[in-house]
Amino acid sequence: MSAAASLPTMLTATAAALSAAPASGAPIKDIADDLTTTASLLHRFLSSSALGIFAALGMLVALVATRVLVRDAVRVRKLNTPTGFVLVYLAVASGDVILPGTGWLTFIAQVFLVLSLISTASFYFFDLLLPRWRQREVPAIIRDLVQAVLFIITMVVLLAGTGVNISGLLVGSTVVTAVIGLALQDTLSNVISGLSIQIEKPFQEGDWVTFGDLSGQVQAISWRTTKILTSHADLVILPNKIVANGSLVNHSRPEPRHRRKLEIGAPYAVPPNRVARALLEAAASVPGVLASPAPDVLLRKYGDFTVDYELRFFIDDFGKRWELDDAVLRRIWYHFARAGIDFPFPVRDVTMRQVTPAETAARRAAETAARVRLLRSIDFLAPLTDDDLARLAEHIDGKDFSAGETIIHQGDEGDSMYLVRSGQVDIQVAAGAGQRTVATIGEKNFFGEMSLMTGAPRTATVVAKEDVAVYVIDKADFQDVLTQSPKLAEQISEVLARRQMSLQTSAAAVAPAEIKEKSRDVLDKIRRFFRF
Repeated sequence: MSAAASLPTMLTATAAALSAAPASGAPIKDIADDLTTTASLLHRFLSSSALGIFAALGMLVALVATRVLVRDAVRVRKLNTPTGFVLVYLAVASGDVILPGTGWLTFIAQVFLVLSLISTASFYFFDLLLPRWRQREVPAIIRDLVQAVLFIITMVVLLAGTGVNISGLLVGSTVVTAVIGLALQDTLSNVISGLSIQIEKPFQEGDWVTFGDLSGQVQAISWRTTKILTSHADLVILPNKIVANGSLVNHSRPEPRHRRKLEIGAPYAVPPNRVARALLEAAASVPGVLASPAPDVLLRKYGDFTVDYELRFFIDDFGKRWELDDAVLRRIWYHFARAGIDFPFPVRDVTMRQVTPAETAARRAAETAARVRLLRSIDFLAPLTDDDLARLAEHIDGKDFSAGETIIHQGDEGDSMYLVRSGQVDIQVAAGAGQRTVATIGEKNFFGEMSLMTGAPRTATVVAKEDVAVYVIDKADFQDVLTQSPKLAEQISEVLARRQMSLQTSAAAVAPAEIKEKSRDVLDKIRRFFRF
Protein backbone atom coordinates (compact mmCIF):
# COMPACT_ATOMS: atom_id res chain seq x y z
CA MET A 1 0.00 0.00 0.00
CA SER A 2 1.31 3.45 -0.88
CA ALA A 3 1.57 6.31 1.57
CA ALA A 4 -0.95 8.32 -0.39
CA ALA A 5 -3.52 5.58 -0.15
CA SER A 6 -3.17 4.96 3.62
CA LEU A 7 -5.65 7.58 4.87
CA PRO A 8 -8.37 6.78 2.27
CA THR A 9 -7.91 3.04 2.95
CA MET A 10 -8.42 3.62 6.68
CA LEU A 11 -11.55 5.66 5.96
CA THR A 12 -12.80 2.91 3.63
CA ALA A 13 -12.24 0.28 6.31
CA THR A 14 -14.08 2.37 8.84
CA ALA A 15 -16.96 2.83 6.47
CA ALA A 16 -17.05 -0.92 5.77
CA ALA A 17 -17.09 -1.69 9.49
CA LEU A 18 -19.96 0.69 10.04
CA SER A 19 -21.84 -0.91 7.14
CA ALA A 20 -21.28 -4.39 8.55
CA ALA A 21 -22.38 -3.44 12.07
CA PRO A 22 -25.93 -4.29 13.15
CA ALA A 23 -28.19 -1.66 11.73
CA SER A 24 -29.78 0.47 14.41
CA GLY A 25 -31.38 2.76 11.90
CA ALA A 26 -30.98 4.33 8.52
CA PRO A 27 -28.72 7.23 9.71
CA ILE A 28 -25.79 4.91 10.52
CA LYS A 29 -25.97 3.26 7.11
CA ASP A 30 -26.08 6.70 5.45
CA ILE A 31 -22.99 7.81 7.37
CA ALA A 32 -21.15 4.66 6.32
CA ASP A 33 -22.06 5.24 2.68
CA ASP A 34 -20.84 8.83 2.89
CA LEU A 35 -17.51 7.76 4.45
CA THR A 36 -17.06 5.13 1.74
CA THR A 37 -17.66 7.69 -0.98
CA THR A 38 -15.31 10.24 0.64
CA ALA A 39 -12.55 7.65 1.12
CA SER A 40 -12.87 6.58 -2.50
CA LEU A 41 -12.53 10.14 -3.73
CA LEU A 42 -9.48 10.81 -1.51
CA HIS A 43 -7.91 7.56 -2.66
CA ARG A 44 -8.29 8.57 -6.28
CA PHE A 45 -6.88 12.04 -5.60
CA LEU A 46 -3.77 11.05 -3.58
CA SER A 47 -2.88 8.05 -5.69
CA SER A 48 -3.09 9.96 -8.94
CA SER A 49 -0.06 11.99 -9.93
CA ALA A 50 -2.16 13.80 -12.55
CA LEU A 51 -4.70 14.96 -9.96
CA GLY A 52 -1.89 16.06 -7.59
CA ILE A 53 -0.17 18.03 -10.36
CA PHE A 54 -3.50 19.56 -11.36
CA ALA A 55 -4.17 20.61 -7.75
CA ALA A 56 -0.63 22.02 -7.40
CA LEU A 57 -1.04 24.05 -10.59
CA GLY A 58 -4.33 25.41 -9.21
CA MET A 59 -2.62 26.42 -5.95
CA LEU A 60 0.21 28.05 -7.92
CA VAL A 61 -2.25 30.12 -9.96
CA ALA A 62 -4.10 31.15 -6.80
CA LEU A 63 -0.85 32.16 -5.07
CA VAL A 64 0.33 34.19 -8.03
CA ALA A 65 -3.04 35.95 -8.26
CA THR A 66 -2.95 36.65 -4.52
CA ARG A 67 0.56 38.09 -4.86
CA VAL A 68 -0.76 40.54 -7.48
CA LEU A 69 -3.91 41.51 -5.56
CA VAL A 70 -2.45 41.81 -2.05
CA ARG A 71 -0.60 45.14 -1.67
CA ASP A 72 0.80 44.46 1.79
CA ALA A 73 4.55 43.80 1.35
CA VAL A 74 4.72 41.76 4.59
CA ARG A 75 1.96 39.39 3.46
CA VAL A 76 3.45 39.12 -0.02
CA ARG A 77 6.72 37.89 1.52
CA LYS A 78 4.77 35.20 3.40
CA LEU A 79 3.64 33.79 0.04
CA ASN A 80 7.22 32.70 -0.70
CA THR A 81 6.97 29.59 1.52
CA PRO A 82 3.82 27.97 0.04
CA THR A 83 4.94 28.96 -3.47
CA GLY A 84 8.30 27.27 -2.90
CA PHE A 85 6.63 24.06 -1.65
CA VAL A 86 4.35 23.96 -4.70
CA LEU A 87 7.27 24.41 -7.10
CA VAL A 88 9.30 21.68 -5.35
CA TYR A 89 6.34 19.32 -5.49
CA LEU A 90 5.83 19.97 -9.22
CA ALA A 91 9.51 19.26 -9.85
CA VAL A 92 9.51 16.02 -7.83
CA ALA A 93 6.13 14.87 -9.20
CA SER A 94 7.38 15.44 -12.74
CA GLY A 95 10.39 13.24 -11.97
CA ASP A 96 8.06 10.58 -10.57
CA VAL A 97 6.08 10.63 -13.82
CA ILE A 98 9.26 10.34 -15.89
CA LEU A 99 10.66 7.56 -13.65
CA PRO A 100 7.59 5.51 -12.63
CA GLY A 101 7.94 2.87 -9.96
CA THR A 102 10.40 4.86 -7.84
CA GLY A 103 8.80 4.52 -4.36
CA TRP A 104 10.99 6.97 -2.50
CA LEU A 105 10.40 9.66 -5.15
CA THR A 106 6.65 9.11 -4.84
CA PHE A 107 6.86 9.48 -1.06
CA ILE A 108 8.85 12.73 -1.33
CA ALA A 109 6.33 14.11 -3.81
CA GLN A 110 3.48 13.25 -1.43
CA VAL A 111 5.29 14.98 1.47
CA PHE A 112 5.73 18.21 -0.49
CA LEU A 113 2.14 18.02 -1.76
CA VAL A 114 0.89 17.91 1.83
CA LEU A 115 3.30 20.71 2.84
CA SER A 116 1.96 22.78 -0.04
CA LEU A 117 -1.61 22.21 1.06
CA ILE A 118 -0.87 23.01 4.72
CA SER A 119 1.17 26.16 4.05
CA THR A 120 -1.27 27.49 1.45
CA ALA A 121 -4.32 26.85 3.63
CA SER A 122 -2.47 28.39 6.60
CA PHE A 123 -1.77 31.59 4.66
CA TYR A 124 -5.35 32.08 3.51
CA PHE A 125 -6.76 31.22 6.94
CA PHE A 126 -4.32 33.02 9.29
CA ASP A 127 -3.22 35.94 7.10
CA LEU A 128 -6.37 36.78 5.14
CA LEU A 129 -9.49 35.31 6.78
CA LEU A 130 -8.88 35.64 10.53
CA PRO A 131 -7.49 39.23 10.46
CA ARG A 132 -10.66 40.38 8.67
CA TRP A 133 -12.88 38.45 11.06
CA ARG A 134 -11.17 39.33 14.37
CA GLN A 135 -9.68 42.70 13.27
CA ARG A 136 -6.29 41.68 14.64
CA GLU A 137 -3.25 39.71 13.52
CA VAL A 138 -2.81 36.09 14.63
CA PRO A 139 0.43 35.56 16.61
CA ALA A 140 3.14 33.92 14.51
CA ILE A 141 3.80 31.37 17.26
CA ILE A 142 0.23 30.05 17.12
CA ARG A 143 0.35 29.79 13.34
CA ASP A 144 3.68 27.92 13.47
CA LEU A 145 2.35 25.60 16.18
CA VAL A 146 -0.76 24.68 14.18
CA GLN A 147 1.32 24.02 11.05
CA ALA A 148 3.79 21.89 13.02
CA VAL A 149 0.99 19.75 14.55
CA LEU A 150 -0.63 19.22 11.13
CA PHE A 151 2.73 18.31 9.60
CA ILE A 152 3.52 15.79 12.36
CA ILE A 153 0.11 14.14 11.99
CA THR A 154 0.56 13.99 8.22
CA MET A 155 4.03 12.44 8.54
CA VAL A 156 2.73 9.79 10.93
CA VAL A 157 -0.04 8.89 8.47
CA LEU A 158 2.37 8.78 5.51
CA LEU A 159 4.89 6.65 7.37
CA ALA A 160 2.14 4.30 8.47
CA GLY A 161 1.17 3.88 4.83
CA THR A 162 4.71 2.81 3.92
CA GLY A 163 4.61 -0.05 6.43
CA VAL A 164 6.72 1.58 9.16
CA ASN A 165 5.91 0.26 12.67
CA ILE A 166 4.53 3.45 14.21
CA SER A 167 3.96 1.94 17.66
CA GLY A 168 7.59 0.84 17.91
CA LEU A 169 8.75 4.21 16.62
CA LEU A 170 6.64 6.03 19.21
CA VAL A 171 7.97 3.88 22.07
CA GLY A 172 11.55 4.48 20.99
CA SER A 173 10.96 8.17 20.46
CA THR A 174 9.50 8.51 23.95
CA VAL A 175 12.87 7.72 25.53
CA VAL A 176 14.66 10.06 23.14
CA THR A 177 12.11 12.77 23.82
CA ALA A 178 12.61 12.45 27.57
CA VAL A 179 16.39 12.81 27.22
CA ILE A 180 16.06 15.79 24.86
CA GLY A 181 13.44 17.37 27.12
CA LEU A 182 15.77 17.25 30.13
CA ALA A 183 18.59 18.79 28.09
CA LEU A 184 16.40 21.55 26.71
CA GLN A 185 14.46 22.58 29.80
CA ASP A 186 15.42 26.26 29.54
CA THR A 187 14.71 26.40 25.82
CA LEU A 188 11.31 24.75 26.25
CA SER A 189 10.54 27.10 29.12
CA ASN A 190 11.33 30.09 26.90
CA VAL A 191 9.18 28.65 24.11
CA ILE A 192 6.21 28.14 26.44
CA SER A 193 6.70 31.63 27.87
CA GLY A 194 6.82 33.05 24.36
CA LEU A 195 3.56 31.27 23.55
CA SER A 196 1.91 32.73 26.68
CA ILE A 197 3.17 36.22 25.75
CA GLN A 198 1.68 35.89 22.28
CA ILE A 199 -1.66 34.72 23.69
CA GLU A 200 -1.97 37.22 26.56
CA LYS A 201 -0.37 40.11 24.60
CA PRO A 202 0.92 42.25 27.50
CA PHE A 203 2.84 44.12 24.80
CA GLN A 204 3.20 44.13 21.02
CA GLU A 205 5.87 45.02 18.51
CA GLY A 206 6.35 48.79 18.49
CA ASP A 207 5.31 49.29 22.14
CA TRP A 208 7.55 51.24 24.52
CA VAL A 209 8.21 49.20 27.66
CA THR A 210 10.30 49.37 30.82
CA PHE A 211 11.67 46.12 32.22
CA GLY A 212 13.64 46.70 35.42
CA ASP A 213 16.23 49.35 34.58
CA LEU A 214 15.78 48.78 30.84
CA SER A 215 13.52 50.98 28.70
CA GLY A 216 13.05 50.59 24.97
CA GLN A 217 10.80 49.76 22.04
CA VAL A 218 9.82 46.14 21.33
CA GLN A 219 11.25 45.10 17.97
CA ALA A 220 10.30 41.41 17.72
CA ILE A 221 8.81 38.54 19.74
CA SER A 222 10.04 35.11 18.66
CA TRP A 223 9.60 31.61 20.04
CA ARG A 224 12.51 31.98 22.45
CA THR A 225 13.36 35.68 22.91
CA THR A 226 12.01 39.21 22.95
CA LYS A 227 14.12 41.92 21.28
CA ILE A 228 14.05 45.48 22.67
CA LEU A 229 15.73 48.50 21.07
CA THR A 230 16.73 51.01 23.75
CA SER A 231 16.75 54.81 23.40
CA HIS A 232 20.55 54.54 23.00
CA ALA A 233 20.03 52.44 19.82
CA ASP A 234 21.24 49.26 21.58
CA LEU A 235 19.45 45.98 20.83
CA VAL A 236 18.77 43.96 23.98
CA ILE A 237 17.70 40.31 23.61
CA LEU A 238 15.78 38.94 26.61
CA PRO A 239 14.77 35.27 27.09
CA ASN A 240 10.99 34.98 27.14
CA LYS A 241 11.11 33.17 30.50
CA ILE A 242 12.63 36.24 32.17
CA VAL A 243 10.14 38.58 30.49
CA ALA A 244 7.15 36.43 31.46
CA ASN A 245 8.25 36.09 35.10
CA GLY A 246 9.31 39.72 35.60
CA SER A 247 7.47 42.99 36.21
CA LEU A 248 7.01 45.03 33.05
CA VAL A 249 5.57 48.51 32.41
CA ASN A 250 3.95 49.14 29.02
CA HIS A 251 4.05 52.86 28.19
CA SER A 252 2.03 52.43 24.97
CA ARG A 253 -0.98 50.64 26.47
CA PRO A 254 -3.85 51.14 26.95
CA GLU A 255 -3.00 54.44 25.17
CA PRO A 256 0.26 56.16 24.16
CA ARG A 257 -0.34 59.12 26.52
CA HIS A 258 2.38 59.37 29.16
CA ARG A 259 2.91 61.86 31.99
CA ARG A 260 6.27 63.48 32.69
CA LYS A 261 7.41 65.16 35.92
CA LEU A 262 10.07 67.86 36.32
CA GLU A 263 11.27 69.26 39.64
CA ILE A 264 11.96 73.01 39.63
CA GLY A 265 13.25 75.21 42.47
CA ALA A 266 12.18 78.84 42.88
CA PRO A 267 13.05 81.58 45.41
CA TYR A 268 11.08 82.06 48.61
CA ALA A 269 10.49 85.70 47.70
CA VAL A 270 8.34 84.87 44.65
CA PRO A 271 4.65 83.99 45.33
CA PRO A 272 3.76 80.36 44.45
CA ASN A 273 0.96 81.37 42.08
CA ARG A 274 3.36 83.51 40.07
CA VAL A 275 5.85 80.64 39.79
CA ALA A 276 3.09 78.19 38.81
CA ARG A 277 1.83 80.56 36.11
CA ALA A 278 5.31 80.86 34.56
CA LEU A 279 5.82 77.08 34.64
CA LEU A 280 2.45 76.38 33.02
CA GLU A 281 3.05 78.96 30.29
CA ALA A 282 6.46 77.43 29.56
CA ALA A 283 5.07 73.89 29.27
CA ALA A 284 2.11 74.97 27.12
CA SER A 285 4.42 76.73 24.64
CA VAL A 286 6.35 73.55 23.76
CA PRO A 287 5.11 71.56 20.69
CA GLY A 288 4.55 67.94 21.74
CA VAL A 289 3.15 68.77 25.19
CA LEU A 290 -0.53 67.82 25.19
CA ALA A 291 -3.11 70.50 25.91
CA SER A 292 -5.49 67.89 27.31
CA PRO A 293 -5.01 66.79 30.03
CA ALA A 294 -3.58 70.21 30.78
CA PRO A 295 -0.21 70.60 32.56
CA ASP A 296 -0.37 71.25 36.31
CA VAL A 297 2.01 72.35 39.05
CA LEU A 298 2.35 71.03 42.60
CA LEU A 299 4.26 72.69 45.43
CA ARG A 300 6.21 69.77 46.83
CA LYS A 301 8.19 71.13 49.76
CA TYR A 302 10.04 74.03 51.35
CA GLY A 303 13.76 73.30 51.03
CA ASP A 304 16.82 74.89 52.64
CA PHE A 305 17.00 77.74 50.16
CA THR A 306 14.30 76.95 47.54
CA VAL A 307 10.61 76.26 47.27
CA ASP A 308 10.42 73.03 45.26
CA TYR A 309 7.72 72.66 42.61
CA GLU A 310 6.75 69.71 40.44
CA LEU A 311 5.67 70.46 36.88
CA ARG A 312 3.59 67.64 35.38
CA PHE A 313 2.55 67.38 31.75
CA PHE A 314 1.47 64.71 29.26
CA ILE A 315 3.09 63.61 25.99
CA ASP A 316 1.95 61.05 23.42
CA ASP A 317 5.35 59.79 22.25
CA PHE A 318 7.38 58.06 24.96
CA GLY A 319 10.35 57.84 22.60
CA LYS A 320 10.69 61.66 22.63
CA ARG A 321 10.44 62.05 26.41
CA TRP A 322 14.01 63.29 26.88
CA GLU A 323 13.80 65.76 23.98
CA LEU A 324 10.53 67.17 25.34
CA ASP A 325 11.93 67.38 28.88
CA ASP A 326 14.85 69.36 27.48
CA ALA A 327 12.54 71.67 25.49
CA VAL A 328 10.36 72.38 28.54
CA LEU A 329 13.36 73.07 30.79
CA ARG A 330 14.80 75.48 28.22
CA ARG A 331 11.49 77.33 27.94
CA ILE A 332 11.28 77.60 31.74
CA TRP A 333 14.54 79.58 31.78
CA TYR A 334 13.19 82.13 29.31
CA HIS A 335 9.80 82.41 31.02
CA PHE A 336 11.43 82.82 34.43
CA ALA A 337 13.72 85.53 33.03
CA ARG A 338 10.81 87.45 31.51
CA ALA A 339 8.75 87.08 34.68
CA GLY A 340 11.63 88.36 36.83
CA ILE A 341 12.03 85.05 38.68
CA ASP A 342 15.60 84.20 39.61
CA PHE A 343 16.83 80.65 40.05
CA PRO A 344 17.84 80.18 43.69
CA PHE A 345 21.33 79.20 44.71
CA PRO A 346 22.84 77.77 47.92
CA VAL A 347 23.72 80.26 50.65
CA ARG A 348 27.48 80.38 51.15
CA ASP A 349 30.00 82.55 52.96
CA VAL A 350 31.71 84.55 50.24
CA THR A 351 34.20 87.37 50.01
CA MET A 352 32.51 90.45 48.58
CA ARG A 353 34.20 93.10 46.47
CA GLN A 354 32.65 96.48 46.92
CA VAL A 355 31.66 98.19 43.70
CA THR A 356 32.11 101.94 43.92
CA PRO A 357 29.31 104.32 42.87
CA ALA A 358 31.56 105.63 40.11
CA GLU A 359 31.93 102.13 38.63
CA THR A 360 28.19 101.57 38.82
CA ALA A 361 27.48 104.91 37.15
CA ALA A 362 30.03 104.25 34.39
CA ARG A 363 28.56 100.83 33.63
CA ARG A 364 25.03 102.23 33.58
CA ALA A 365 26.07 105.11 31.33
CA ALA A 366 27.71 102.70 28.87
CA GLU A 367 24.60 100.53 28.77
CA THR A 368 22.37 103.57 28.25
CA ALA A 369 24.61 104.83 25.44
CA ALA A 370 24.35 101.46 23.70
CA ARG A 371 20.56 101.57 23.98
CA VAL A 372 20.46 105.13 22.64
CA ARG A 373 22.48 104.10 19.57
CA LEU A 374 20.05 101.29 18.95
CA LEU A 375 17.01 103.54 19.40
CA ARG A 376 18.52 106.06 17.02
CA SER A 377 18.28 103.43 14.23
CA ILE A 378 14.45 103.50 14.41
CA ASP A 379 13.20 105.90 11.76
CA PHE A 380 10.01 107.08 13.45
CA LEU A 381 12.02 107.93 16.61
CA ALA A 382 14.23 110.31 14.62
CA PRO A 383 12.33 113.42 15.88
CA LEU A 384 13.42 112.60 19.48
CA THR A 385 16.36 114.51 20.91
CA ASP A 386 19.33 112.85 22.60
CA ASP A 387 17.79 113.68 25.98
CA ASP A 388 14.48 112.11 24.94
CA LEU A 389 16.25 108.96 23.75
CA ALA A 390 18.32 108.78 26.94
CA ARG A 391 15.20 109.11 29.07
CA LEU A 392 13.50 106.39 27.03
CA ALA A 393 16.57 104.14 27.15
CA GLU A 394 16.59 104.16 30.95
CA HIS A 395 13.09 102.65 31.13
CA ILE A 396 12.96 100.04 28.38
CA ASP A 397 13.21 96.36 29.37
CA GLY A 398 15.31 93.63 27.81
CA LYS A 399 13.73 90.21 27.23
CA ASP A 400 14.94 86.92 25.76
CA PHE A 401 12.98 84.39 23.70
CA SER A 402 14.02 80.89 22.67
CA ALA A 403 13.82 79.56 19.12
CA GLY A 404 10.26 78.65 18.19
CA GLU A 405 8.57 80.85 20.80
CA THR A 406 5.76 83.14 19.72
CA ILE A 407 6.48 86.71 20.78
CA ILE A 408 3.19 88.31 19.71
CA HIS A 409 -0.01 86.89 18.18
CA GLN A 410 -1.90 88.37 15.26
CA GLY A 411 -5.12 90.03 16.44
CA ASP A 412 -4.06 90.44 20.08
CA GLU A 413 -4.39 93.79 21.80
CA GLY A 414 -1.05 95.51 22.41
CA ASP A 415 0.58 98.70 23.64
CA SER A 416 4.26 97.96 23.08
CA MET A 417 6.85 97.57 20.35
CA TYR A 418 9.95 95.37 20.12
CA LEU A 419 13.45 96.28 18.99
CA VAL A 420 15.60 93.30 18.01
CA ARG A 421 19.00 93.34 19.73
CA SER A 422 20.21 89.99 18.40
CA GLY A 423 18.83 87.00 16.51
CA GLN A 424 16.10 86.79 13.88
CA VAL A 425 12.31 86.62 13.95
CA ASP A 426 9.74 85.47 11.37
CA ILE A 427 6.79 87.76 10.58
CA GLN A 428 3.77 85.55 9.88
CA VAL A 429 0.19 86.26 8.79
CA ALA A 430 -2.84 84.01 8.85
CA ALA A 431 -3.28 82.00 5.65
CA GLY A 432 -6.27 79.69 5.71
CA ALA A 433 -5.92 77.31 8.64
CA GLY A 434 -2.19 77.97 9.04
CA GLN A 435 0.42 80.72 9.03
CA ARG A 436 2.49 82.13 6.16
CA THR A 437 5.89 83.74 6.72
CA VAL A 438 6.02 87.07 4.88
CA ALA A 439 9.35 88.41 6.16
CA THR A 440 12.33 87.64 8.37
CA ILE A 441 14.00 90.50 10.24
CA GLY A 442 17.06 90.67 12.44
CA GLU A 443 19.21 92.98 14.52
CA LYS A 444 18.29 96.71 14.65
CA ASN A 445 14.85 96.02 13.17
CA PHE A 446 11.60 96.49 15.04
CA PHE A 447 7.93 95.50 15.00
CA GLY A 448 4.73 96.48 16.81
CA GLU A 449 5.16 100.27 16.46
CA MET A 450 1.47 100.91 15.59
CA SER A 451 0.34 99.07 18.72
CA LEU A 452 2.73 101.20 20.79
CA MET A 453 1.56 104.51 19.35
CA THR A 454 -2.15 103.87 18.69
CA GLY A 455 -3.08 100.69 20.58
CA ALA A 456 -4.03 98.97 17.32
CA PRO A 457 -4.35 95.16 17.39
CA ARG A 458 -1.35 93.18 16.22
CA THR A 459 -1.36 92.80 12.46
CA ALA A 460 0.96 89.78 12.37
CA THR A 461 2.32 86.95 14.45
CA VAL A 462 6.02 87.16 15.27
CA VAL A 463 7.93 83.95 16.06
CA ALA A 464 11.57 83.67 17.17
CA LYS A 465 13.45 81.94 14.35
CA GLU A 466 16.43 81.48 16.69
CA ASP A 467 17.32 82.63 20.18
CA VAL A 468 16.33 86.31 20.21
CA ALA A 469 17.08 89.24 22.54
CA VAL A 470 14.79 92.27 22.29
CA TYR A 471 14.12 95.59 23.97
CA VAL A 472 10.48 96.22 24.81
CA ILE A 473 9.15 99.78 24.69
CA ASP A 474 5.65 100.05 26.16
CA LYS A 475 3.07 102.79 26.45
CA ALA A 476 4.16 103.85 29.93
CA ASP A 477 7.73 104.38 28.74
CA PHE A 478 6.64 106.51 25.81
CA GLN A 479 4.08 108.44 27.84
CA ASP A 480 6.88 110.25 29.68
CA VAL A 481 8.55 111.23 26.41
CA LEU A 482 5.38 112.66 24.86
CA THR A 483 4.45 114.45 28.06
CA GLN A 484 7.79 116.27 28.02
CA SER A 485 7.57 117.07 24.27
CA PRO A 486 3.93 117.03 23.03
CA LYS A 487 4.97 118.35 19.58
CA LEU A 488 6.78 115.06 18.96
CA ALA A 489 3.43 113.37 18.32
CA GLU A 490 2.95 115.36 15.12
CA GLN A 491 6.39 114.52 13.79
CA ILE A 492 6.04 110.84 14.71
CA SER A 493 2.58 110.63 13.10
CA GLU A 494 3.99 111.92 9.81
CA VAL A 495 6.82 109.33 9.85
CA LEU A 496 4.39 106.51 10.66
CA ALA A 497 1.97 107.64 7.96
CA ARG A 498 4.73 107.74 5.34
CA ARG A 499 5.97 104.34 6.51
CA GLN A 500 2.50 102.75 6.28
CA MET A 501 1.74 104.14 2.84
CA SER A 502 5.15 103.15 1.47
CA LEU A 503 4.39 99.57 2.46
CA GLN A 504 1.16 99.69 0.46
CA THR A 505 2.57 101.36 -2.67
CA SER A 506 5.80 102.80 -4.00
CA ALA A 507 7.10 105.94 -2.27
CA ALA A 508 7.15 107.87 -5.58
CA ALA A 509 3.42 107.28 -6.11
CA VAL A 510 2.39 108.73 -2.74
CA ALA A 511 1.13 112.30 -3.05
CA PRO A 512 1.99 114.81 -0.30
CA ALA A 513 -1.71 115.49 0.27
CA GLU A 514 -2.33 111.79 0.91
CA ILE A 515 0.54 111.62 3.39
CA LYS A 516 -0.77 114.72 5.17
CA GLU A 517 -4.26 113.27 5.45
CA LYS A 518 -2.90 109.92 6.67
CA SER A 519 -0.66 111.61 9.25
CA ARG A 520 -3.68 113.55 10.64
CA ASP A 521 -5.51 110.24 11.05
CA VAL A 522 -2.54 108.66 12.82
CA LEU A 523 -2.12 111.74 15.03
CA ASP A 524 -5.76 111.56 16.14
CA LYS A 525 -5.26 107.91 17.12
CA ILE A 526 -2.07 108.77 19.03
CA ARG A 527 -3.82 111.56 20.95
CA ARG A 528 -6.78 109.36 21.84
CA PHE A 529 -4.51 106.50 22.91
CA PHE A 530 -2.22 108.64 25.09
CA ARG A 531 -5.10 110.91 26.23
CA PHE A 532 -3.60 114.30 25.43
